[in-house]
Amino acid sequence: MSVRPASPVDSGAPKSFKARVEALLAVARVLRTGVPLPEFLSLLPAGGPQNVAEMLAWFEAHPQSGWVREGYVFPYGMDVDPAVLHRARKESAERIEVARDILSRDLRSMGRLLRYVAVTGSTAFGSAQPEDDLDFFVVTRKGTLWTFLLVTYILGRLRSRKGIQLCLNYVLDERSASREFLSTQHIIFAREALVMKPVFGREYGARLLAQAPWIHEMFPRIERLHGSSSAPSTERSPLFPVLTGVGIFPFLATYLVLLGLYRSGRYSKSGQFESAFRTDFGWRRLSYKSEKYDHLLALYGGFADRNAAEASESTVPGPGSESVRPSNPGKAD
Repeated sequence: MSVRPASPVDSGAPKSFKARVEALLAVARVLRTGVPLPEFLSLLPAGGPQNVAEMLAWFEAHPQSGWVREGYVFPYGMDVDPAVLHRARKESAERIEVARDILSRDLRSMGRLLRYVAVTGSTAFGSAQPEDDLDFFVVTRKGTLWTFLLVTYILGRLRSRKGIQLCLNYVLDERSASREFLSTQHIIFAREALVMKPVFGREYGARLLAQAPWIHEMFPRIERLHGSSSAPSTERSPLFPVLTGVGIFPFLATYLVLLGLYRSGRYSKSGQFESAFRTDFGWRRLSYKSEKYDHLLALYGGFADRNAAEASESTVPGPGSESVRPSNPGKAD
């Protein structure tokens, strides 16, 4: 039986490379979007195509994996309308300007409580649709998180703009933020951290990324993130906001959890199950995790598990061979 020789674009492409391609495109299908080709290439593990031309050749040799249209990589079979792509990019750019306006006007007086604010979600990825929320990642000074939330949620400093619903979907104080970036997180966290668009405290955001060498290990093609990796500022937080936060924390946390249950229930009743979410909170954090987020975690995890299993099978010793134990069997790309 004849065997087709491996093509040049196949040679040197490890299974982890192919598994990452499949995972990225599976997630893109869920999000109904594509990934810019240079960004797609940067998110792949070592080995395999090394530049845009080789990546294009790889997709030509694997037409069932995905296709490139308008400079974006899309899941195979996904309809691509250039006009829709243009509108999404335009919508995303306009939303980032809305976010900057919010920081300069509505939240101007809150600057002394803030360390970092960035736009995340579909807007950061350049695929925003009119019905999407405008999501924010926020880092506050130590002890002021709940005072910040009190002012933004209860006192109405954070108002919808141009029909866009605003959502503080990930809020940490600076101590918790440093811990999360220092410790290895999931690939979804890493991607969000790399694509989020800063609208306040850009230098602080660069420092957070510099404190996360695991991101470079996960995405070795991305240029190492340069910035100060020094410890967080020891500057004392304003006393009054800290004391206010201590007093308001149990009541505001209860209110936001109950409000979240109500809104999530409305999504479920209307059939928008992927929009249903749960509230995760503590003294130093508040975050909302949707069913769609869990779905994405499962997709990435599924491909990673399969890749690990294939790698394990490839190390099964044959007759007369020595078994080799993987250096880190618990870690998958």
